[in-house]
Amino acid sequence: MIYMNENYYFVMYTTCRLTHGKRQSLIVDYAGDVSFHISHQYEQLIRMADRHQLKETLAQLDDQESKNYFLEFVDYMVTHRMATLVKDEAAFPKMSDELSYEEYKLRDVIWDIDKNTTIELVDKILERLSPVNCKIVQIRQNTLLDTPILDHILEGLKNTGAIYVEVHATINPKLDVLYLEDFISRNALLNNLFLYGSEKETFHSVMKKHPGYSSFCVGTIFYKDFDFDGGNSCGTICMKTLDFSGYWTYDLMKKKNGCLYKKLSIDAQGNYHNCPSMQTTYGNVFSKSIDEVLQDSNFLFWWNLNKDKIKVCCDCEYRYNCSDCRAFTENPSDPYSKPSKCHYNPYSNLWS
Repeated sequence: MIYMNENYYFVMYTTCRLTHGKRQSLIVDYAGDVSFHISHQYEQLIRMADRHQLKETLAQLDDQESKNYFLEFVDYMVTHRMATLVKDEAAFPKMSDELSYEEYKLRDVIWDIDKNTTIELVDKILERLSPVNCKIVQIRQNTLLDTPILDHILEGLKNTGAIYVEVHATINPKLDVLYLEDFISRNALLNNLFLYGSEKETFHSVMKKHPGYSSFCVGTIFYKDFDFDGGNSCGTICMKTLDFSGYWTYDLMKKKNGCLYKKLSIDAQGNYHNCPSMQTTYGNVFSKSIDEVLQDSNFLFWWNLNKDKIKVCCDCEYRYNCSDCRAFTENPSDPYSKPSKCHYNPYSNLWS
């Protein structure tokens, strides 16, 4: 066991997060990329001890056995680099939990196009996107991959502030890999191309080389061995879909809806939605600006619907690592209903 000066402060690293569940609690160490369950008693100890001197916490424990368990747990946390002991806790200020893209009106847009999409509609959507400075755009082409209209869209997106674009479409057997490489290479904004209906699941990095420099990746083609279904496969919640990518995602999902916050969907007819799988519309691009949509309280309601408000989810220790689909729920008429595609039961702690 490490030496412990009882005058030192116990400080849990700010890259660690604690979540209280109905039957057990979860601690996630985002710096160490690990997570594990702990009992409610140990969660209470951490919250009681964090940023307090060891002697303060020890004084609150009733018996020597409890004190020994506490010191053993402190030893475990420090040894596994989830906490430290310091002389002055003020020298270790808490990290801000301010959301990283609050200054943006929108973070991402999902844009559907189909065989009937016209240049007039495309140009109107580009006009609507330009003032809102949206950084991430996902284009879903509900046909075989057809590049001429995508070239037009990608050229127009250069003037909207977008920095990341991905395209989803069904694989077109007439377009070989050399053609696809050229398509990605000539569109600098296009980072990833997802092609559905492939014989096997694989990916291909598109490399570019300038004389005198090492090759670098300009984009990636992902081949999917299942059909593009327009988003109906979204909303599945299982261990593989939980998000442990960073403490900033935890902070987002604690405050906002992890899937819908700062998101806008535009369907193939130019209608605004929260999500492609949600039926409610908030006007059309030909009659309403995006700024007007973002002032609609009914639209914004879904942005602020966090997991602490959702039935069953509010008792789940994984709730701040789950994007929380609102399109597919057990009771579609209840906005607070549990996601219907969730495979976890927080009352038994079992996955189905």
